[in-house]
Formats: sequence, structure tokens, C-alpha cells
Amino acid sequence: MAFCLLVISGRERSGERARIRSTRYQYFSMYIDFYKLARPAFEPRYQPSFWWSGGAVQSCYDTLVAGVDSGEVFQLVTGEPGSGKSALLYKLYADFADTIRVALLAGADIGDFHNEVIAAFGFAKEVDGKVEFVIELSRILKEGVAEGQTFLLVIDDAEKLEQTVLAELRMLLGLEKDGQPLLRLLLAGEQEIMERLALPENELLRQKLTNHLQLAPLDEQECRDYIEHRLQVAGAEEQIFTPEAVSIINRSAGGRPKIIDLLCTRVLEEGAERQERQLSASFVEPVVQLDWEEFLAGDLRQISAEKKRARPTRQSPAETAASVAAAVRAAVGDTRQEAGQTASPKKESNLLLRAVVVAAICVCLFLLYQYISFLQRPVATADSQSQPASLPQRQEKPPLVTAGAGNATLQPPAFTNASAPSAQKEAAVAAEREQDDAEKDKEGDDGRINVHSLDVIE
Repeated sequence: MAFCLLVISGRERSGERARIRSTRYQYFSMYIDFYKLARPAFEPRYQPSFWWSGGAVQSCYDTLVAGVDSGEVFQLVTGEPGSGKSALLYKLYADFADTIRVALLAGADIGDFHNEVIAAFGFAKEVDGKVEFVIELSRILKEGVAEGQTFLLVIDDAEKLEQTVLAELRMLLGLEKDGQPLLRLLLAGEQEIMERLALPENELLRQKLTNHLQLAPLDEQECRDYIEHRLQVAGAEEQIFTPEAVSIINRSAGGRPKIIDLLCTRVLEEGAERQERQLSASFVEPVVQLDWEEFLAGDLRQISAEKKRARPTRQSPAETAASVAAAVRAAVGDTRQEAGQTASPKKESNLLLRAVVVAAICVCLFLLYQYISFLQRPVATADSQSQPASLPQRQEKPPLVTAGAGNATLQPPAFTNASAPSAQKEAAVAAEREQDDAEKDKEGDDGRINVHSLDVIE
């Protein structure tokens, strides 16, 4: 039943994602049809055909390519959120895929660093622990370098890497063969990664840094070229944004390509809804009067929340049982509401079934109680079984006859051990016999009684 519930919930999430995608492309199709475009012009995900080779982005790309070709061990690209770092890495990955081995990872999504690195290089070997990882990766790198291959590890969102991963990267850069490094590293992230590298524990990694590039924001002319380039690739046949409108968009976006894409998409949707063929400054300015820092942060938080909802989470056994029980109760409740009052015989059978279940539980509890009581009973050991029973301990003999005022009374001997009932019985019989003999002797003699050679003088 739990498996069925998980399958149903998975289908619901898939349906929700499909609905979101369809709604999103409905907005795209609105301005695509109105402005006679062949495809969305400012879609946020990276597409090679929309790569714009201009401004500081192309200069940074050329420097990174030259660094890889010249054997730079450790290169770093930093920039503000939305400045185009991820697009730059995707471009490098696509261009180098046929010439060198490139492993591309996202710092925010790294879990099992060892196995993810090996899998990103295209090997299916799984390792367990740091020692096995170093041995296996060293073997892969040495064999590849011997064949003339180059290995480049690229990590995006490097500011989100844990300290343990940074220590692992320092160790990987120390792998060498004949004095030549076996692995090259390229990191991209926000300014926070430089603060992380400035820490004392990362000094050795910082010393290996050979090239640091900073992505600068686009100026007004670069922003105009960037927007026109994307519109032309999308199939635009006429100018849509006026130069003044582009200036407002660039100023509001801070020259960051990702936010420019978001603003242009929003303006195009509004223009298609209002039937505006050409978007002027007077039309664009009220549309972009928002705090786009908060907008970008909210967009990223929404994406992160959607990832968390789609990612399965581990629950404790108690939480899993509680969630399954709640789902079962909800399903049973819905069934009862649909059944209504027409299922009275079924209700009676359900009550009978519940009574049987309760009785079975009571029987199980009783049997469990009996079993626990049996376990708590003392168990006789071998020593106690082999030891013979102790003999009755006889106390000092009390007098069989007590002298009183003119009469004498016989008392049977007393035994302290109660574990010998046969001895006590024989003693009692002997005492009665002696008492009878004493009475007979008393009648025949003058004041002298002989009992077991004991002389008792009256």
C-alpha cells in the first residue's frame, strides 16, 4: 500500500511539473506569435545557438581556453549572481568535449564527491572511502595521461562547496607523474569563494591558483548588442526595443545577462498582452519598476524549493509509519464518505472484524505475558542439582520429662530442620511409646521412673 501511495504521489508531482511547463510555454507562445518569432528569445536555460561572443564574456572565454591549452593547473572565475558564469562553463564544456575529458559538477548538488567525480569523467567504477578513491582516480589519470589525454574538473557554484571538498581538491591537485600535474581544476562562483580561499586552512589550495578572472557587467552598448543578437536568433524581423528602452532594462538589471533575460521576457509578455508592436521607454519603465535583486533571489528560492519537493527525503521508521497510517486513514475516510448510509451491513462486518482483531491482540498480549513470566523463573544450576540435601540438624536434647509440682510430663524431642517430615513422625511415635511405658512404671515403682537408662527422681 505504501508503494502505491508513493507511485501516486510521484505521478502527481510529474503532472504538476508538466502543468507548470505548459503554463510557462503558454506565456512564451503568447509573445512568440505576436512578435512573429520562431522560438523563445530569452529562455533562461543555456542554449549553444544563443551564445553571444561579445564584451567581457568572450574575453573571459578566450583567456580560459588559453589557460587550458597552456596547462594552467587551477583557474577561477568569479562574478555577481546572473553575470553569466554558468553559461560560460557550459560553453567550455561543449567545446572541449571532443578533445579532452571534462567533468562538470554543481557545487550545490555534490553529495558523494568521490563517486561523482569518477562518474563525471565517464567511468562506472564505484569506490568506498578516500583511500580507494585516490588509488582508483590516480590509476585512471595516469593511464589517460599516458595515452595523451587531458583531464579537466569544472565545478560551478564553488562558493557552496563544503570545506571537506575544498581539502579534497587540494589533494587532487597534488597528484603528479614525472613532475607534471595529472588533473586541472576550474572553479566558478560568487565573490564568497575568494573569501573561502583566504582562510588559513585553504592556503595550500590558494597557492596553486594560477588564473583569476572577474566577469564584469555589460555596459549599455553591450546590452543592446546582446538583446538584438538573441532576438535575431529567435527569428525577429524588425526592431522591438527602442534604444531608450534598452537603457532602462540594462540599468534595472545591473548589466547582468540572466536578469536581462528575465526583464525582456516580462516586457515582451506585457507588450503582447497590450498589443504593443514596438516597446518604448515609456512602456518599459513601469514594467521594470521592481527590486530585481529580490526578484532574482525569489526566483532562485522558488527553484530550490521545487527541487526539494521533487527530491525524495529520508524519513525515520516512525515518521514513515505515521505518514502511511495518515494516508490510509484518509483513504478509508474518503471511502466511508462515498459509501454513506447505504453500507450498514458492511459496517457491521467491519465492527465484527475489529472485535476479532482486538481479541487476537489480547490473546497475543496474554501469551507474551506468560512467556515473560516463564523467562523470569529461576533456573536450577548443575551445582545445585548435584549437591545432596542437607541432613536435619539436631539441637541440644531437651529433657524428655519435665518435673513439676507432683507430676512429670514427657516432651518429644524437637528438630529444627523442617525438610525431614518422616524423622519427626518417628520421633513422635517413639515419644508416645515412652510415655506409656513411663506411666506403667510409675504405677509399679515408688517414685522412680526408668526411661532409656535415665533416672529421674521425683
